[in-house]
Amino acid sequence: MPKALPVTVTASPRRGLEPTLELTEELARGGYSAVPHLAARMLHDEWHLAEILARLDDAGVRDVFVVAGDGEEPVGGFSDSLQLLTAIERLHRSGSGRTLESMGVSGYPEGHPLVAADELDRALLAKQPLSSYVVTQMCFDPGAVLGWIAHARELGVRLPVHVGIAGAVDRLKLLRVAGRIGVGTSLRGAVALGGRMA
Repeated sequence: MPKALPVTVTASPRRGLEPTLELTEELARGGYSAVPHLAARMLHDEWHLAEILARLDDAGVRDVFVVAGDGEEPVGGFSDSLQLLTAIERLHRSGSGRTLESMGVSGYPEGHPLVAADELDRALLAKQPLSSYVVTQMCFDPGAVLGWIAHARELGVRLPVHVGIAGAVDRLKLLRVAGRIGVGTSLRGAVALGGRMA
């Protein structure tokens, strides 16, 4: 894989943030552009966040992907990605947020299993001033992705949108992950068409 391409490192509620940070540091030491997922619900408090940002800075990481996280209950004071983005911005202004250059946030072409569509719209607009780009959740229907982008533009979202695609993983694992994160109609359509997923 070319080292200039970003490599995202997901955060698992089952494993916690430490494996995400360790792999991110290892990739960065190897010369890759590592982009860790920072899951708000996995952070204890602003001190914990400051420690993580310092670690990422020491590793040369300049980009993070900020999500709420899949944990049912937050381990600390952050319950959503807007709270985490706001805390990162506050740390940046105080000089302790180090040198992050960009922060990505999620977009949901097929909606979210736990959040209403209008709430997702309001949240994305609120996150826009604190964010650098949007990555869509994986979706197997190009029409749904294009429709979501058009809707986001109508709302006033002007951030660059990167289309999220599944990595090279075993098909069964992909199906499990897609089901867990709420990929819906497009997944059923892909399976009905013989499961052809690139």
